[in-house]
Amino acid sequence: MARHIRAFDWTATPLGPIETWPPYLRTAVDIVLGSGHAMQLAWGRERTMIYNDAYAPMLGERHPAALGIPFRDAWPEIWDEIEPLVTRVFAGESLRFEAMPLLMTRHGYPENTWWNFSYSPIRDEEGRVAGLLNVTADATGRICAERERDKAVRLQSALLDVLPVGLALTDTEGRVILSNPEWERFVPNKRLLSHDSTSASRRRGWTSDGEPVAPEHFPGARALRGERCVPGIDFLHTDRSGAAIWTNASAVPLRDADGEIVGAVSIIMDVDAETRAKDALRQSEARFRALATAGAISVYRMSADWHFLYQLESSDFLSPVTEPIADWRERYILAEDRDELEAAIDEAIRTRSKFELEHRVRMADGQTGWVLARAIPIFGCDGEITEWLGTGSNITRRKVVEEQLREREAQFPQFADAAPGVLWIRDVDSLRTILSSRASAAIYGYDGAVFDRSLRFWLRMVLPEDRKRVLDNIRRIRAGALVEHEFRIRRADTGDLRWIRNVDFPLVDSAGNVWALAGIGLDVTAAKQANERQQMLVAELQHRTRNLMTIVHALADRIGRDSTDLADFRTRFGDWLSALARIHGLLSRLESGSRITFDELIRAELDAMSADMGRTTLSGPGNVRLRSSTVQTLALALHELATNAVKYGALGQAPGRLAITWSLEPKASGSPWLHIDWRESGVVMPSGLPNGAGKGRDLITGALPYQLGARTSHVLTPDGVHCKISIPVSASTLQAVAPS
Repeated sequence: MARHIRAFDWTATPLGPIETWPPYLRTAVDIVLGSGHAMQLAWGRERTMIYNDAYAPMLGERHPAALGIPFRDAWPEIWDEIEPLVTRVFAGESLRFEAMPLLMTRHGYPENTWWNFSYSPIRDEEGRVAGLLNVTADATGRICAERERDKAVRLQSALLDVLPVGLALTDTEGRVILSNPEWERFVPNKRLLSHDSTSASRRRGWTSDGEPVAPEHFPGARALRGERCVPGIDFLHTDRSGAAIWTNASAVPLRDADGEIVGAVSIIMDVDAETRAKDALRQSEARFRALATAGAISVYRMSADWHFLYQLESSDFLSPVTEPIADWRERYILAEDRDELEAAIDEAIRTRSKFELEHRVRMADGQTGWVLARAIPIFGCDGEITEWLGTGSNITRRKVVEEQLREREAQFPQFADAAPGVLWIRDVDSLRTILSSRASAAIYGYDGAVFDRSLRFWLRMVLPEDRKRVLDNIRRIRAGALVEHEFRIRRADTGDLRWIRNVDFPLVDSAGNVWALAGIGLDVTAAKQANERQQMLVAELQHRTRNLMTIVHALADRIGRDSTDLADFRTRFGDWLSALARIHGLLSRLESGSRITFDELIRAELDAMSADMGRTTLSGPGNVRLRSSTVQTLALALHELATNAVKYGALGQAPGRLAITWSLEPKASGSPWLHIDWRESGVVMPSGLPNGAGKGRDLITGALPYQLGARTSHVLTPDGVHCKISIPVSASTLQAVAPS
């Protein structure tokens, strides 16, 4: 901005030529230009604008046209809001504002912005207010970030509120950090019950041996000791109204990045309806067993040809018969079941063997039930059947349960097929697949028509280096362990590598014996790839940061030795930092795998110098991709050439001309080379400039060959600088390069 201010025609403004400016104005301008903070002056009756480099980006497209114009013309869309503030400052008042919202048009469209700024009066030699000093900072990014954060917090809170289970995070003292209403329903004091002596008695639980669970063994206390209490413990919770509710409480430790316990995650589920239903089922089963033990059967006698029912004694589910009847079929057997019954009777008579059949009957209460009928033939002295003696067991309840089981079995494949992961069950002995959900074919990539239920079929898709670990885990599951593990597969159809995460567990019978292996598998390839990309980006950031600090340290050391005083150091060091900032601005906008191109780099440097493109020619192919490791050093060399051209050469003298050409040379082996030719002409070279000294020449002829393996030359000709630089570039350049 100092250059802009010196070059500006101030005679057309109320301030007049710079030479006539009063000392206090010159001092104020020096302070503004020397500050790294965004500063702006509004001077005199017209509030004429003067600002520094840090303030210029805030003007957007209005820079540099805003220099030397009235404050109101620089910011017309917000002038109605800030004019009263400016008036107060010119009356002698100092003002300060935090996050003031302003609707501004800086880039051709209105945008909401927020600003931290202070307005201070600047007085002349007689103590009158001559101008306004504005020290400002753009708070838009921070305010937007805070609003996004608040939005995320509200979303998190909304999600927690609708969760059907209670969820809470606690610190190491059991105090709640975050919880949802369902959790607070059971723990209104917001403290783990194991750490709240006044409320612990509301939760009662029992071990498998019937012993009460002490508070120190509650899930939350165990989690804070580092234990995982999953799937949890059933507790009978008494709320403040006195109602008893069955709950299931579980907890796991919450650890920091170093593995230290910093709290616990507590989950409470209302399982009252489920628990009471199970209890009712157990009681029903107990009554059924008692009924069977008490003789819930019927005893009957049939004629030899089953035409007559002689006698029927029943506990209560069939109407008794004390006299022979011939219409027993019509009385007890449903019409649609009689053919099956007659076939079984005929077979028993023909084979003179035991009759056995499960069939429906009309029970004493008029309902339809089920009976397991068995009968054996009674033979006379002549060896002929004289009658049949049989029993009928009431199996109605069993049939109802079996029907319910069939319905549930029919529903399970629907559930399994609707799940996003693979649900599977294998036989414990043969390891053949008993059940596999529809997602299996989608994840593993095989055609359902060629699906083989053998373990070998599945193992062929597992990568060879993972198979031993997978088989070891299967052995562990067979032994009764729950195993969570990851392995890699190649899809049967495309051969693509995929990562699978399985949670596998044994299925046991009532005696505790493992009868099958089951598991749930998810394709976690995308999550794995995202994690790898994140680690790569972190490594790249660390590498760039180390390089940047090395360069900044070297620059400060070198410029410090060459500077005449602190002001000279500040100016020169600021120029270099600006160049570095431009480089890293380009690097930070790159996507993964992208490269900065040479034409981008040279145009950015010339733009920063406000080079007159009418006196500058650029010629060379586009999209010449630079290695990331070469960008910083090459950019600093170009910055030094451009800076010297502005000070002494083609960019600082009206007759001067600058021609920059570059070409790409493919190599039979290795990377292609980029040849850069910087040629100035029409320059009157200042006397006393050494041909072989200066940090620019040292950087080009010393640092570039040493750091990048470059070939360079730097010559001061009678009419300007002639510099050549040749460096290896990215191998991918040959595919991406564009015509000149």
